Amino acid sequence: MYKYVDRDIAKFKINLAELEDWRDNEKDGLPIRGFVSFYKATGITDAVVSAIANEGVDIVPYDNIVCNFFTLQAIKNFIKNQWKIYSIDIDQDNHVFWKDDQFKKEKHYAKNISQKVNASLITDFANYCPGTDEDLEDYEIVIRLFDKVEVEDEES
Repeated sequence: MYKYVDRDIAKFKINLAELEDWRDNEKDGLPIRGFVSFYKATGITDAVVSAIANEGVDIVPYDNIVCNFFTLQAIKNFIKNQWKIYSIDIDQDNHVFWKDDQFKKEKHYAKNISQKVNASLITDFANYCPGTDEDLEDYEIVIRLFDKVEVEDEES
């Protein structure tokens, strides 16, 4: 008989205010615009790549990246706000780009987001959001792996 035992291999304490000005140098200096860029900005992506290489495991965000519900909501609201305070948009092929308007690549007052962007954020959330564990502190994210352990059957 087997059971699964979890172990945390990396822990991150995030500060959303510090992440507001982060830029992705590989993507035209775009700000955080979804969970994938959030994971990159916080160093979670590097830890996941390391875990895949060192542990030989597959990482699924919902199963292996966890935070408490408060933190999950804070991240979700933060990502949505990034779309409001930066002049970025998304095209039909889901490519994010800077709008050529009066604000250029700087922050501005919060604007409403389009239905297209909102739909993209909902899809991003469904595919890449972390799971929840209410035992974690606010603004703490961990990468958690599960090990299959053999246990003696109590009935035999």
